[in-house]
Amino acid sequence: MISVDSFLKADVLKKIKSFVQRNVSVYQEKKASAKELEGANKQIIEYLLSLDLVTKEFENYWLQMQIDNPGPFCLLALAAEYNDAYIGSHIVRMSQYSALLAEKMGLEKQIVENIRSAVSMHDIGKIGISDDILCKPGKLSSEEFDLMKDHTVMGANILADFKSEPMRLAGEIAFSHHEKWDGTGYPLGISGDKIPIAGQIVGLLDVFEAITSERPYKPILPVDIAWDFINIESGDHFSPDVVKVFLNNFDDFLVIKDEVK
Repeated sequence: MISVDSFLKADVLKKIKSFVQRNVSVYQEKKASAKELEGANKQIIEYLLSLDLVTKEFENYWLQMQIDNPGPFCLLALAAEYNDAYIGSHIVRMSQYSALLAEKMGLEKQIVENIRSAVSMHDIGKIGISDDILCKPGKLSSEEFDLMKDHTVMGANILADFKSEPMRLAGEIAFSHHEKWDGTGYPLGISGDKIPIAGQIVGLLDVFEAITSERPYKPILPVDIAWDFINIESGDHFSPDVVKVFLNNFDDFLVIKDEVK
């Protein structure tokens, strides 16, 4: 099956070939004025420049649409989440939480929108983790936890070949959202501002979502427990700056939690 991306490229190349052939024919017959040739050549250049732009615009459009109209990768992300006994609203909450926190952190509007799109795939690597581990009702063994950690690397690998900024960011988030401010996280054990800001944001919100949602190994816990835990872990698990902004706007996150069931 021909991909949409391949179709778009083929269409542009077809137009370029048509213009080139027309120019050659006009030149050979000596019927074209210099102005006409110049105009045609400009159109060729425009089509050449548009080749990457068309691909980028299509990819960004696909990313923008995936929450309301899930495409293949969003469905793959949903499959990973369902595998872990979540419901689809988890992805929607994480998307809205992350965009809100990024905005409150003062990040540029385009970065906020990129995070909104990218975060839906933060756990896409879980598609490669066994159900026995994902859905285990009790505590994971050290060997099982080591396997669970691999979902960060798997997610980054799944997303590695995409070139647009939102998709690059999705891979970055998938890889880094379990790193901790004090360097005790995974997969690399990096610390402080070496952790990408998107990973810092999603890492905190993933914990908030885990505490306030039902999981195979725990019931839903009160939001004040989440508030206390995140506050206590400031400077250890989480960036102090991210914690401060999150707690200062805590009620706004509760609104999202209540609206997205």
